[in-house]
Amino acid sequence: MIGLLEILYALGTGIVAVLLWMLVKSFIRRQLKEKLTVGFNGTIANSQKEIDKYYKAVAKTNSTVGKTYKVDRFRWDKFKDNFSLGNGRKWGKVLSDIFDARKWVIRILIFLIAFGAYSYWQGRIQAPAQFNWDYEKEITLKVARGSVLLHKPANSAEAYWVSENGRKTKVKVGDIKEIKDLLKPIGFELKPIIVAGVGLGERGAGFEGGAGIRFLRFFKQRAEAFITNRGIYLGTSYQFTDHSGVGLSAGKGFKGDTRMMLYWVTRF
Repeated sequence: MIGLLEILYALGTGIVAVLLWMLVKSFIRRQLKEKLTVGFNGTIANSQKEIDKYYKAVAKTNSTVGKTYKVDRFRWDKFKDNFSLGNGRKWGKVLSDIFDARKWVIRILIFLIAFGAYSYWQGRIQAPAQFNWDYEKEITLKVARGSVLLHKPANSAEAYWVSENGRKTKVKVGDIKEIKDLLKPIGFELKPIIVAGVGLGERGAGFEGGAGIRFLRFFKQRAEAFITNRGIYLGTSYQFTDHSGVGLSAGKGFKGDTRMMLYWVTRF
């Protein structure tokens, strides 16, 4: 039962983490696309094209520029209609959403990523732990697990848990909680970070530095939120080492401008 709950918890956490990761990446990608289209100085790159697009959008609504229209207000009969079980049109819409192939592709992809990450993690933590002790010596230690002993035979790098009745169980990587958590490829974490880099926005470009929190890991990538001397950012970075990496972030400047930042990050 405990094993099943652990699997469900790990998969559930993985799915939530993947969803959050996709949202963060989507936010940064959308901001970057907007900046490349509009320009970092806040002017439209092709104003006539944007104006034509605007008027085409207005024409589709059968509206004209300059006129005002009443807003569709709350209606009790429409509200009650949402609870009606005899409306075939609404049932069709619900069933269409349920069996939407594109949505199912996305759902399956998210599950496969989470399940794949869980399987990869299980494979690593089930491996025998290797201890960097004197290879030729036999070592026996009493640990804080009741009367259980930790025993390393001579001429071996592996160790065993030894119970009161003498039963031996090989020590696995997953038996050490700190290492077990560290090896998770997808998951949540709260670690302080410092960042430094170049920021761009309508209010100008320049060096920025600050600090924040790393809250999500996705294999070699990380999601972070931080504050610099010029604004507040949400970013993702790629880790080149256990402590440092480079990333791209989007955020809001203290002067109200939308900003992007290329940064170097180091965790404490």
